[in-house]
Amino acid sequence: PKADPLQPVYHYTSVAALKRIALSGELHLYSVEKRLGQGELDVFARDHNLQGYLDVSVGGPFFKELAKDLFYTSFARSSQSNQDNWNVFADGGKGVRLTIALQPKQCELRPIQYAQPSRSLLVELNKALAQEGLPAFVPWTISMIGAFYLPSTLQYEDEVRLLIKRHQ
Repeated sequence: PKADPLQPVYHYTSVAALKRIALSGELHLYSVEKRLGQGELDVFARDHNLQGYLDVSVGGPFFKELAKDLFYTSFARSSQSNQDNWNVFADGGKGVRLTIALQPKQCELRPIQYAQPSRSLLVELNKALAQEGLPAFVPWTISMIGAFYLPSTLQYEDEVRLLIKRHQ
């Protein structure tokens, strides 16, 4: 589901990054490609049996190619001080937390779903289709859906992600 645009979100960052944001008036997006190997897209592909995303027979897994066109910025949903967010994203607790209200027009703002494949509607739907001998359902936005799905070990972040996909 989309995040409620009326609810403020929180962005943890360093003082140096805050200065860059203030000087430029911009909050930059980060390439999903730079996060590969940390559970970006591959966990979703494995949990949802997307073999074409994982197939290495054509020079490398396809999810790596998809990651090149996905860009995001992360926010926390909870206003409660989270020591892990301060330590990891705010310069070891020496940084800042920005409170932001977002109203995206061309981006997606959605909370991260943390890996629990047994609860995924897509998994259940495709199990039912397979039992009937039918092909799996693959939504046309599946690469973006995968960018809102991370390993359960990151659940402490309570992340909301602003994401945009570049279309070639």
